[in-house]
Amino acid sequence: MRGIDERGKAPMSTFSAIEGDITDDSPARAAVGVEGPGQSSRSVVEQTRSEPEASSSSSSLSMQHISVPDLPPELLGQIAERLSPTDLLRMSQTHQQMSNAITEIATLQARRERAIRVQAIWRRLTEGRVGVENRLAPLLYGGVIQSLAPNFNYLTWDQQEGLVALAEGLGDPWDRSFALRAFAIGVGELAPELQQRLVALAEGLDQPWDRASALWGLGPGASGLAATLQQRLVALVEGLDQPYSPWALWGLGMCVGGLVPELQQRLVVLAEGLESSGRARALQGLGAGVAKLDHALQQRLLLIAEGLEPKQCAAALWGFGGGMGGLAPELQQRLVVLAERLGPEHLVPALWGFGAGLGGLVPALQQRLVVLAEGLGPQYSVSVLLGFGARVAELDPALQPRLVALAEGLDDPANCLLALKGFRAGLAGIAPGLQERLVVLAEGLDPGERASVVEGLAAGVAGVAPALQERLVVLAEAPGRPSDRASALRGLGAGVAGLPPELQERLVVLAEGLEDAVHRGSALRGLGAGLGGLAPELQQRLVVLAEGLDQPWPRIFALQGFGVGMAGLEPELQRRITALAGGLAQPEYRARALAALLPRPPRARASWEFDPSGNGRFDPPSH
Repeated sequence: MRGIDERGKAPMSTFSAIEGDITDDSPARAAVGVEGPGQSSRSVVEQTRSEPEASSSSSSLSMQHISVPDLPPELLGQIAERLSPTDLLRMSQTHQQMSNAITEIATLQARRERAIRVQAIWRRLTEGRVGVENRLAPLLYGGVIQSLAPNFNYLTWDQQEGLVALAEGLGDPWDRSFALRAFAIGVGELAPELQQRLVALAEGLDQPWDRASALWGLGPGASGLAATLQQRLVALVEGLDQPYSPWALWGLGMCVGGLVPELQQRLVVLAEGLESSGRARALQGLGAGVAKLDHALQQRLLLIAEGLEPKQCAAALWGFGGGMGGLAPELQQRLVVLAERLGPEHLVPALWGFGAGLGGLVPALQQRLVVLAEGLGPQYSVSVLLGFGARVAELDPALQPRLVALAEGLDDPANCLLALKGFRAGLAGIAPGLQERLVVLAEGLDPGERASVVEGLAAGVAGVAPALQERLVVLAEAPGRPSDRASALRGLGAGVAGLPPELQERLVVLAEGLEDAVHRGSALRGLGAGLGGLAPELQQRLVVLAEGLDQPWPRIFALQGFGVGMAGLEPELQRRITALAGGLAQPEYRARALAALLPRPPRARASWEFDPSGNGRFDPPSH
């Protein structure tokens, strides 16, 4: 795509302040041609009316001739739906009729604005550097490709190709495997020929630890690949021995439901042939994707878990938690029976994992899990509450008070603090009386600990009564360590837009009172996420606060929040925020700061949030 500029754009783009002159200097690839007067557009119209929706990597309409002035607005909207985001942006900026049609459809307008934002940040990441290789070098800094990955569909083909070529040009095999892991989230959005080159890159890794690491990272995105490419990835796993193949199975297993049936079966056969510890690790991925398999394969995976020793069984059950909600009740019951056979030290990781699937269980099975949690001692039940708390609203209403009572029964303040943090967004979905009991529990902590607990409970602050909202703000204001106050503000930030204006201002005052730059950046990371829901005066004050951060990392923290809450701001504030990112002198920090402003999806449960093996955290195999 060449020459995306300001001409004919919509009257007001949310990110118009950073749009600028968005261009791609690579050789142009014609994706959309526009008809001249009097030329026919019948084939385009018929294609738009009759073709089914295609997959994300090939869904954009390939149009050689469009006579925009001759088409009615409703048909323009249908055509726009089929355009890739970058072609949508180009058409809207060069044809006023298309621009007008897009502004009438909220989803298209949002897609256009996201394309503006991604293209503008790409330009700023790569501007002022001579030569393609040198121009793309900033993208190799840690976290930049990962931030671009959810936005691959908003890049031109040439930009996507540049990213793939960058990975291919890395000399160290470990660097190449790490780059493949960075591509995982968005690999399904790449053009098919680029997907093939990434798979070939994985195939070219000679060392088993490099290949396993690449598959562990690339696997979760495999459902977006063509069946032939999926087959090549499965063949790579089949070529690995233990201890490397279980890691690769974990990665591919998370998307097992998106593979063709033959490949699903081959992965299950692989898992069945592993040693005990390897089967457990493989099930941590396959269990998460189990709900989309046919009943026979689900049964075989459960049989693997049922044959494991307690420690390995606990690790496997942790993985099943993400998929158990989609299983038939009799299979869910078999998983619960497995958990009931475990001792306390092994039961904890199993229940922690089951928390992700609580909402998909029938009340009788939910009750059996709550009974298991109630039977644990305080040193164990606090860990279970960290897994169950955020899902408390998904429990049968009769069981919710029992989970709150579990937290109330913790005598050790440190355990109580951890348990309260576990409730997070679950606070918003329970009855007001239960919400108040949790707030009372927080108010009973030592003054120095009260601000710290708010980070967890605050995730649900927008869903509680105003009186409880104020009490949570009072907890954040409690005397204590500045780091705890910063944590409280980071937690409250996501829901700050749902607070009354006077409480919003009190939180801004709290942030302004933090002297340490790291604490201030951490607070802005949270409050910045709700920036668009604040009054203009408070928006200004938070941006001024960020402008006072001279150290790179605190500024990057703040921009990570602003990147979420930037939509809807006045153009002048958008310019100032973008200037903050571009104003860092060191190339690495500048690249990370700009990447922080890219749109990103909600955070999913990470594999390192809990280690059911008891080894501290999970890491892919390495040298």
